[in-house]
Amino acid sequence: MPVSISGDGAITGLELESFEDVDVGSGASDGDVLTYDATGDLWIPQGVELPAGIGSNVVSTTKTDTFSQGSVGGGLSTAVTGLSVTITPTSASSKVLVLVSLNGSNSDGNIHGSTGVRLMRGATRLGPADDGSRPGHTSANLQSTSFGTGIGHVSVAYLDSPATTSATTYSVEVVNMGSSSNTVYVNRSADDANSSNSVRTYSSITAIEVAA
Repeated sequence: MPVSISGDGAITGLELESFEDVDVGSGASDGDVLTYDATGDLWIPQGVELPAGIGSNVVSTTKTDTFSQGSVGGGLSTAVTGLSVTITPTSASSKVLVLVSLNGSNSDGNIHGSTGVRLMRGATRLGPADDGSRPGHTSANLQSTSFGTGIGHVSVAYLDSPATTSATTYSVEVVNMGSSSNTVYVNRSADDANSSNSVRTYSSITAIEVAA
């Protein structure tokens, strides 16, 4: 496409790809019109700054082994071993986007499910507070059916404001809402039979700093 300049000075037809092979040499300094990274591939107009804290501070943990917790009834929560992440915000005004992908099951045969999921910042529960006798969870309902091979999935996306530059740990807890005879499982089905019908999965938690 030809490059043209209109009467008001607007330039059309100019593609950034045409600058890919331009090399100003190693003598470029902060006073120059263009700067480039150490590889010479990324050109940025002088004075233009990328937003700080977006995608530059990301930590993630993937849990590939299984977890089980039984004998915990009455809505008591239990931390999922190995499913936590620690991030240190660069600014106290930053927010932290926490993403959780959790797979698991419950030995309860009730088709309505009986497992709650809580996202924690340290010892602080993130999400709704209890409402009367109704417990507040960040999410709920891992697979809990009469089919022991079933696995359910819970996704959480929570934008937190930790208001700190100290190391901050986010973790996941599961809450057995059934009787103490039930067992909550992570990354496996309730029966976990050595069969193609009983799959294994993984779960993860990711924290991303987002500039305010």
